[in-house]
Formats: sequence, C-alpha cells, structure tokens
Amino acid sequence: MTQDKKKIIESVNKISYGLYVITSVGNDGRINGQIGNTVFQITSTPMRVAVGINKNNYTYELIKESGLFVINILKQSQIDLVPIFGLKSGREINKFENLKYHKTAAGVPVLDDILSWMECRIVNELTVDCGTHALFVADVVDGDVITSDEPLTYKFYRDSKIKKNV
Repeated sequence: MTQDKKKIIESVNKISYGLYVITSVGNDGRINGQIGNTVFQITSTPMRVAVGINKNNYTYELIKESGLFVINILKQSQIDLVPIFGLKSGREINKFENLKYHKTAAGVPVLDDILSWMECRIVNELTVDCGTHALFVADVVDGDVITSDEPLTYKFYRDSKIKKNV
C-alpha cells in the first residue's frame, strides 16, 4: 500500500460512526440482521433516515423484498454482538438463535435490551444504487428508547479490539 493510500485510510477512519444491527424480514417470514455503520437522519418532517447496505448481504435481499428494516441502536456493553451480526452470514446460520428479541407488528425483529430502535419503511423512489452498496431512504414508522446508556461506536469497537490484542 502506498503511503498516500495509508494516509487516506487513516483519514477516513476518523469519521465517527455508530454500530447498529439492521434487521429485516422476508415476505415469507424469514428474518436476518447485520452490522451497519452508515445510518443517518435526513429529514424531520417527514421523519426520514438512510442506511447503507452491501448488496451482497442477505439483509439487503430481505429489505428489497419487504421494504422494511429496523435500526437497533446498540449499547457499548453489546460489543459482543458485532461478530454475530458482522462476521457470519444469515444464509448459513440463524443469528437470532440464542438472542432475546421481539417482532414489530410487521414482523421485523427488534433485539431486546438495546439502547433504542426505529422501524423504517423504504421510500422506493429515493433508494440510491451506490455501486457495491445501496442507500435506502426510509420513513420512520415506529420506535422506542429503552435505556440511556452510551451507544456503541465504531471507534469504541476498534479501541476495544486493540486492547484485546495487546
């Protein structure tokens, strides 16, 4: 890697991100979730958010199929969910097998004991193909705040990984 490329990567790594579990449901009731770090509010009236999802991920297929997803905002203490939802494929395992969760009225899974959650319905005409990823713009149709703990961020996750490797 060239020195310039390394500097660019280091610079991009300074962007602050949260780490979220983005869940969805298929039209036949199949569920899945994945780690996501691209989540942001776009408007307040209507209340709209956007999420970036890799088009190779199973969660992407379910979102495209149902038009629904939930953003599960994690607490720092839930860092152990990152490998489950970030390093394994829902095509091969049931990521929810040993986790407590409930479903929204539309059937989208919401993890229990998280910081907060938002159920979202995509606005098809605002979905943007970004190459390897799609940016889904969605109306927030439901949600709740569960606790006021500190949110899990990508920086906290990276710093924790570094400490474990020392």
